[in-house]
This record gives sequence, C-alpha cells and structure tokens, in this order.
Amino acid sequence: MVARATHLGCETIQIFSGNPRGWKNKPLSSAETAKFKEGVKKEKINPVFVHMPYLPNIASPRENLYFKSIKSLQEDLVRTEKLGATYLVLHLGSRINDSKTPLSSRIDRHWHIGDGYIGREGFRRIINHPELSHLPVILETPRKSDEDDLKNMSVVRDLVEPALSN
Repeated sequence: MVARATHLGCETIQIFSGNPRGWKNKPLSSAETAKFKEGVKKEKINPVFVHMPYLPNIASPRENLYFKSIKSLQEDLVRTEKLGATYLVLHLGSRINDSKTPLSSRIDRHWHIGDGYIGREGFRRIINHPELSHLPVILETPRKSDEDDLKNMSVVRDLVEPALSN
C-alpha cells in the first residue's frame, strides 16, 4: 500500500487492516506492522486512516448486531494503534448515501468526484469550507486502475481555492 500511495503521489492514505467484508481478521504480525510503519515514516505519509469493515453497524437496534459491532470496533481500535495510524473511519449505520445515488436513496455507492449527485460545485464548497479546508482528504471512489485514482485526486486538487490573505 505504501509503494502504491507513493507512486500515486498521495500524502495521506486510508487502508483496511483486514477483511473489509467479514467479521474475522487474521492477527497483524509484528513484521507486517513494522514494515508498514517504516514505509509510512520513510515516505512521509501522514496521517494514516484505517477503515473499519463494512459489516459492523454500531447504530443497529438489533442487540446481537450491535454487540458484535462494538466488539469489531474495539478490535479495530487495537489494530489501528498497532499500525501507528492516527484515525479510524467507521460508518454509524447501514443507511451513510454517497454521490452515485440521490439523497435518501438508502444506497451507499461511491462515484467519481464531480460526476455524481454532489457534483463539482458541492465538492468545491466542502473542500474550501473554512472549518474543513485544513483537513486531509480521503477519497473513497471506484477504481479500475491507478488512472481512476489519479483523475479523482486531480479533480479535488483543482477545486482547492487559494487562501485569501488579509
């Protein structure tokens, strides 16, 4: 992941620490975590985000799913710390719409930046909002190749407006 991020010119990354579509993960080995942390430090990639698997739903009204989700969250917090990541990304329910489908569609489908329902103007406003503009940007977009990632990163970078000086 670090080599790919460096190749793409990423300054920050988001990874899954295990299986994104399952409940069980193999333990992280000391060798894996050391290699990852060394690569991130060497390439000056910061911050690092870990994304929780898709199955947990800590907002579930179903008790068994709720407790299973909390256990998954606890495990992912430990894995995030072992990897030296700064943040853990989680979705608070099973209903978190994305730009491929309209608002309230109850479908979470990512789409290319500016080509969906949020659109370029929506992203321009988000990226340049004074309360958000200093934060790193993590893209969750569909990809068939590195070219898709490069295109989406280019669109976002082109939407950044220069800061106004007083």
